[in-house]
Amino acid sequence: MDFLTKKRIRNQGIMPQYYIKDDHEAIIPKDLFRRVQEERKRRRAGIKVPCGKTRHYNNRTCFSLKVFCGRCGDIYHRVAYNYSDEHGQVVKWLCMTGHGHDHDLVTCHGRAISERQLKEVCLKAFNKIIEPSKAFRAKLQNNIRHAISQLNEEQATKLGRELDRLQILLINQTPHSKDYDKIAGEFNKVQQQRDELQLTLDRQNEVVQKNVNLQNFIDTNSKQLNEFDEHLVRQLIKKITIQETYCEVEFQNGDSIKINL
Repeated sequence: MDFLTKKRIRNQGIMPQYYIKDDHEAIIPKDLFRRVQEERKRRRAGIKVPCGKTRHYNNRTCFSLKVFCGRCGDIYHRVAYNYSDEHGQVVKWLCMTGHGHDHDLVTCHGRAISERQLKEVCLKAFNKIIEPSKAFRAKLQNNIRHAISQLNEEQATKLGRELDRLQILLINQTPHSKDYDKIAGEFNKVQQQRDELQLTLDRQNEVVQKNVNLQNFIDTNSKQLNEFDEHLVRQLIKKITIQETYCEVEFQNGDSIKINL
């Protein structure tokens, strides 16, 4: 029982119970746990698009909630047709505003794109960043250095030590002592500061990792890719915006490339 967030035990004859933080080794690393919780929260919230609708994430394909309309800003959804062509089953991605269930309310004429074309666009984008480019590599290295310089882990360590000190003081107090509420209030305040700072650190570390992932991809692929890789799309691509004559592919680190259709 967490002595800071739950009611204190006041019944006579029952010994006070305390939650000792970090007493056991974690099964899952804290930073990974926090990132997973943030991602779950993001997926539950969905994305609010310009038409006012909220679009929710699904994990059916690597393009889910990644493909957007360049005209209206809405997401694209996947439609599989009952006929085939020389490439197999016809699968297209269509703007939700123009071709979704509510298309009778708002009309958008954003172009449709086949799944085969989307795969080709991603493959071209990956091959384009693999090409020797001193300017792009220098920019990537600068992004990594800048993100690392923003980290302030020393302050988080200081707050963690202060929490440990206050926790020991609370353990040595009884729920009815005059200093209990004062120490508990101070603990809550420091804990909130530490949690907010840790969230900022996690996001900054995520920025570093996204740039490192892209750098590792470039370093380990000296030759052009010949086959589409779904895993690379999930890991490296953040957004694909469909325009009339080209697609803009935005990578997870914020850099983008235009691919002609």
